[in-house]
Amino acid sequence: MPQTPAPPVLTRTPRTAPTAVLQVVRLHATEHSWEIAPGTVVHGYGYNAQVPGPTLEATAGDTLLVRFTNLLAEPTSICWPGLRGSASTGAGAVPACTLVPAGGTVEDRLELPDAGTFGYHPHRDHGRQIERGLYGALVVRHPDEPVLDGERVLVVSDLKLTGQDGHPAPTPMPGHTDDGEEGLLLVNGVQEARMLVTAGHRERWRVVNASRVRPLRLSLSGQPVTVISTNRGLLAAPDAVNEVLLKPGEGGDLVAGPFTAGGRLTLDACPYDPRSVGSHARRLATLHVA
Repeated sequence: MPQTPAPPVLTRTPRTAPTAVLQVVRLHATEHSWEIAPGTVVHGYGYNAQVPGPTLEATAGDTLLVRFTNLLAEPTSICWPGLRGSASTGAGAVPACTLVPAGGTVEDRLELPDAGTFGYHPHRDHGRQIERGLYGALVVRHPDEPVLDGERVLVVSDLKLTGQDGHPAPTPMPGHTDDGEEGLLLVNGVQEARMLVTAGHRERWRVVNASRVRPLRLSLSGQPVTVISTNRGLLAAPDAVNEVLLKPGEGGDLVAGPFTAGGRLTLDACPYDPRSVGSHARRLATLHVA
């Protein structure tokens, strides 16, 4: 196993009282096709006919009422990994991953005491649906959080293709392995994405590992990045690292930059176990510095 630096003590930044803001969000799961690369169309699923699903945004202390409808021809569910209930409102638990039959609707009431970046997706029992495109991000902001030059939400997922029709395979992805050409890694639904950044700028990247079983070791051309929060809350102190490890379903916030003019960087997924045979880094995105 790779050795990763131990983060400093974690601390949460809950609001002392709810904000009284209630947002109603409507999500539906349906069949969806999208282009992961020029000329390569995948026929899968999506939330609100997009992959990733819409990024839900709120402020710590808010409440989200999520009305989810299953428009697929099979049962599904929706889960909120990393969230915890709000002790101040008496809502001590996050809604369970309820099975939603085809054509059914469920309402989840989410109390959001903690700032951070989280994901949503079906239960792992429906892992094939995650691989087919059912995943999205939830951003919970803190009113006092720092403002940087830019912000991006990066949802990393894996996709296994079968045949030549572009249909995601119904078989699960192998766990904790790098499966070569059999599996694709996507950022925001795109293979080997291109990103344009500005010289001298520092950006906040909100990253979600939407893979069902694949841990992600992220590297930005080996350059240091600063981790400022994980699924367990904000870090007590920023943590400068050369690699960021995110387990399946985890989210985290990191600061990248400042970027050097004329530079070209790559965001790579390094092997979870570099000693494995045939292991190699997988390029997720290329950054061009303007």
